Amino acid sequence: MVSMICHIGVIVCGGRGKRLKNLTKKTQKCLLKVANIPIIMYVIKALIVAGCKDIYFITGYKSFQIEKYFGDGKKYGFIAHYINPNAKGTAQALSSLADDIKEPFVYSHGNIIYNLSLVKNLLRFHQKGSIATLALAIKDLGRTHAYALVDDSRVVDLEIPGLTTVSGNGFCCMGVSVFTPEIFEYLIKVRPSGMVEEGVKAAIKDGKVVRGYKYRYDWFHLQIPQDFYSLEGLNIRKIIGGGFSNFF
Repeated sequence: MVSMICHIGVIVCGGRGKRLKNLTKKTQKCLLKVANIPIIMYVIKALIVAGCKDIYFITGYKSFQIEKYFGDGKKYGFIAHYINPNAKGTAQALSSLADDIKEPFVYSHGNIIYNLSLVKNLLRFHQKGSIATLALAIKDLGRTHAYALVDDSRVVDLEIPGLTTVSGNGFCCMGVSVFTPEIFEYLIKVRPSGMVEEGVKAAIKDGKVVRGYKYRYDWFHLQIPQDFYSLEGLNIRKIIGGGFSNFF
């Protein structure tokens, strides 16, 4: 199977990080360091490995820190674009790019770490005719994630915290996806504080094809102070993959 060519990556990095308490009082949560590297850099590296050249940062809280750190992006091997939509939820935030993106793109939260080959594999798994392909974790980190109910490789429904009953019997949605521009039609209809997954759920209900790529490795999501303080025992090299040791 040949990987789909994708030049655009989108990272949502505008949350206030309230659950992280004092850790984000002075620092945007996606710039908190893991193994001496801002956590968002792991996401950027995965996008670059997959061939993404243009990276859109959806900012918000302390947006100036993100812009100051990456500038035009050329130092890090990409072209940076910044948008601050003053959004309440991830669906509203992502839909603000509807006029800017006219081709398939990769979407990722900026405060997670996963194997650096994930995005490349996700693009390889994505099929023409699908409106979305979601990265679904076998290892469930719980808390704020949606769950995907899957029939073979097709996602047939989503359970979403605060919107539906969550049984936890599905696969954990990591917050990493491949989308076609058609997804914007559904995102703009989501409640202001709603998640991107709510737009995906609406697309499924409308008969659109959504695929699920099952990610079977370790990953990390920085959500609460305990996550940050447990980093000492976290094997980052194992998570991102042995073939990328020169990343450090």
